[in-house]
Amino acid sequence: MLAIWSGCHVPARCVFLRGVSCHVPARCGAGAMSPRGEFLNNATTGLRKPAWKRPMTGGRGVVCQPSPGGVPCFKLRIAVSRQPLATGIGGQSMEMTMLRILLIAFSLLVAMVTPASALITGGKDEPVKVRGLPDGSLPLANLKTRIAWWEGPPFGGGQYHFEYSGTTSDLQAAIDLFAQVDSDRKQLIVRSGVQNSFWLKLTDKTKRQTIDWQFMVWRPSNWQQLRGAKAGLLPPGEEGDAPKTELVVYVSERIEWKSLVIPPTLTVVDERLESNGLSLDQGAALEGHIHDSEGGAIAGATITIGKDTNQITATSDAEGAFLATQIPAGTHRVVVAAHGFASKDKYYHPFTKSTFKTLDATLAKAAKVPVRVVDDQGKPLDGVEIRVTVCLDRSGDFYRVAGEHQYTSDASGEFVVTDVPHGKLKFSSRTQGYYYNSVLNEHDTAESPIVLTLSPTGTVKVSVATADGQPVTSKYIVEIDEAGIDSAKGAPVGSWGGSANIGADGSYTFKNVPTGEYIISGKPNPGRSADRTDPATVHIKGNDQHHVKLTAK
Repeated sequence: MLAIWSGCHVPARCVFLRGVSCHVPARCGAGAMSPRGEFLNNATTGLRKPAWKRPMTGGRGVVCQPSPGGVPCFKLRIAVSRQPLATGIGGQSMEMTMLRILLIAFSLLVAMVTPASALITGGKDEPVKVRGLPDGSLPLANLKTRIAWWEGPPFGGGQYHFEYSGTTSDLQAAIDLFAQVDSDRKQLIVRSGVQNSFWLKLTDKTKRQTIDWQFMVWRPSNWQQLRGAKAGLLPPGEEGDAPKTELVVYVSERIEWKSLVIPPTLTVVDERLESNGLSLDQGAALEGHIHDSEGGAIAGATITIGKDTNQITATSDAEGAFLATQIPAGTHRVVVAAHGFASKDKYYHPFTKSTFKTLDATLAKAAKVPVRVVDDQGKPLDGVEIRVTVCLDRSGDFYRVAGEHQYTSDASGEFVVTDVPHGKLKFSSRTQGYYYNSVLNEHDTAESPIVLTLSPTGTVKVSVATADGQPVTSKYIVEIDEAGIDSAKGAPVGSWGGSANIGADGSYTFKNVPTGEYIISGKPNPGRSADRTDPATVHIKGNDQHHVKLTAK
């Protein structure tokens, strides 16, 4: 099974499994992906963040290093691989296609700006046995009219999409089964036009398979876990007290919508223009209401859809209502802003020329937060770049603010954060020579000022040689972990570590290593655990440099 990034053929399993060593071509480097997921040339180092996706447990991986021409091997972001005898959902054997998506510019678990890795799985018409879905889901999921399925979201999983192609009578059978699915947020959504299979298009770009309806259902445990993370991991529109369950119907000449009988227990959301009193010449439309955290209407809020020449704007009235029309076809980001309130990014939404969508937004009052950056001696630090990575409102819910929230400290180590809600904030810093734990540290906007303490870091050069002193110059990985961590069991959240492929001179230098005691070792790639070198210990005090020499077995 291969994942392909810009000409580099990397065993895809290595992107997700800790402790698996893999061979890659000479011009591609074997690095690592910590749960922080920072790509530093051919290495990955950083803090461990929670892993929600099972195959990502441990966070180790393989990533291509920049080629001699300076073009990074991971610039191609999507790779498809086939696994002939995979273990399917529920433990059955089947041919399964796995799509591995490398999100180079993906924000820190959606809300933050650090690259990370993701996994989407799917298949075709083979029976599936997904454990933990709401009662009544599997009979609908396994209808013979199903042509494909896939599981998302990339971080966390548990959201299943089943795609179908059939007649009006086939759809009636699906609707009747959908009415029996046990879900508190169940909707039958009606849209105009035809839709192509997401999964089949990805796995075979030469063909387009039309679907007539789609069933989307969550495994509730996954939804709860993503919601509890409070890091913006739920897909747009999934906020609420329970996961959504949807049957989306695409009405075209293939489907006679008026002949269908809809069970009275189902809630129907009709997203066709003509069903909402609009004509086709008004184009795609977005309608909704803007409220404050107390439920009051916000008048004069600006709703921005898209950008540049395709940008459409609307303004809320005295009741907080708005209607935007003439939205061009495409996928557009929606941003809501109002004076005195923290802006909100409502993320991307797809539109066709005949789409009608509704979107409500709740804005929190904006805070103005002074921040001071100091070293471990309390002295102000000038020129430190700080980014706001997570915002939680006073209800403890994740708040996706709009725009970049990056600041640079002045000579007094100070700056002011604006356009964020009152609540909790998390920060990150990548300033060379200093370290800040962006995972464990959280601050309240009521702090005045918020004080961010950065500690000095050290440098560790690791070289590998044979017993007779000859440098090992290829196919070898060196790893660094905090002392006391059992790599086989996984590193705790908030710890620091990483790994890298050694260079042509038989060495690699880890930079910006926080103070503390570390264990360093190496092993061939590919190789076995028995081939690992004896561990070496190094103690970082800050502003110091170390050279660790390992002997290959």
